[in-house]
Amino acid sequence: MEKALNIDGHEVKLKASGATPRIYRKMFRSDVFADMQKLTTNIQKGDLSGESLECLENIAYVMAYQADPDIPGLDEWLDQFGMFSIYQHLPDIIGLWNLNEEQIESAKKKVGGQSGN
Repeated sequence: MEKALNIDGHEVKLKASGATPRIYRKMFRSDVFADMQKLTTNIQKGDLSGESLECLENIAYVMAYQADPDIPGLDEWLDQFGMFSIYQHLPDIIGLWNLNEEQIESAKKKVGGQSGN
């Protein structure tokens, strides 16, 4: 799934796919599923702490990297935006992640009575 966002006057393409968890784990040595769950829980509680915001930045960066592997490193990439501009796109980023998860879930094959022998 791909989506283009206008973040602080910059067009940013984001992509989420089956490779997202692997790239995230490789870059940040963390599980994107667990981090996304924590982020979602914190949003529901109204608690957007520094840890939650960092998680959002990391997820957004991985999705941007998937869409364009030539983007600069995380700090330089974030530096091109205003102070809170990326956080305004939280619903879009989470929405893209959720669309990707729905696609993965519906693609599961039912085994339905096949034997293993």
